[in-house]
Amino acid sequence: MTTQNGPKGASRGLLILHPGALGDVVATFPAILELRRRFRPVSLLCQGHIAALAARLGVIDVPLALESAGFAALYGAPGSLRAGGRLRPCRHMLVFSACPELAVNLRRCLPGAALHRMAPRPSPDLKTHVLQHLYDQLAACGLLPPAARPAPATGPFRANPSPPGGDAPILLHPGAGSPRKRWPLTYFLGVAAGLEARRLQPAFLLGPAEQDLAARLQAPQHPKRPIHRVADLAALQQLLETAGGLIGNDSGVSHLSAFLGLPTVAIFGPSSARRWAPSGPAAAALQPALDCRPCFETNPANCEGAACLHDTRPETVLETFLGLYTRGYVIKDGGGEVQRKTRPHPTGRG
Repeated sequence: MTTQNGPKGASRGLLILHPGALGDVVATFPAILELRRRFRPVSLLCQGHIAALAARLGVIDVPLALESAGFAALYGAPGSLRAGGRLRPCRHMLVFSACPELAVNLRRCLPGAALHRMAPRPSPDLKTHVLQHLYDQLAACGLLPPAARPAPATGPFRANPSPPGGDAPILLHPGAGSPRKRWPLTYFLGVAAGLEARRLQPAFLLGPAEQDLAARLQAPQHPKRPIHRVADLAALQQLLETAGGLIGNDSGVSHLSAFLGLPTVAIFGPSSARRWAPSGPAAAALQPALDCRPCFETNPANCEGAACLHDTRPETVLETFLGLYTRGYVIKDGGGEVQRKTRPHPTGRG
């Protein structure tokens, strides 16, 4: 972590640069909301569709697309940095990257701002949750007070704007950014059958990179169930906001679902639930207790048999989800008032 102090009297704004994927960025949303209580405006420079999502959710004020031509020189592309004119004056810049050149090049755009660079995730040998890791670093550089503690955040928006009922789909997301993280599809089908037995409505969710699963889900031997194919984050957000809950793997979709306040169960295999469990008011992460350590960040492939995935049983996932689903849901209205309502127990439980 590095810090360089900026001049007194500068704008109270904060610019955040995060080049990571959806799950990496969404994992920082609770921390960004905490920062936004202290700095305004907050600008987020990341993949454009993720920045737009953060703006729609009220997590940030100004979305900036890292892939736009004006920011190409941040990665050493030839030509002058044209980004400076697009960045608002700010007191602080926060760079989530292990690449020092990225921070140095950004400083050329806003030479008067204090620069804070930190690793976006703890070292693989540490068992610290990513959010605690971020809070520790933010407190160390003075952006957050030492007493600040991570807490599940639902943000300044409705956690679930459409109160779930029998018609709200329970989304099953069998994909993940890496095939190594995929829980067996047959297990997801078992969970779907268990939901139907309780008169809930399972539906599968597939992204653009997961269409290989569509043919298997539509095989003649499987019951016909809805399959939602989402092409972008706006469509994903819209679908999640009308769902009753989500069951998925360790993925950005699970992180977003948990942050939105949906009952969310994330199934972990070779990645560490202790480090990457989604943060939300109704979220749970499941991982079997094994002698081996999660190896996703240290080994190039899963071990033979991948017991870390196969040892989590569909019955455990279903029971965990129903416990979250029947606990109730939270709605936060525009005036900041929080209402907690209780769902009826699904037929067939207890």
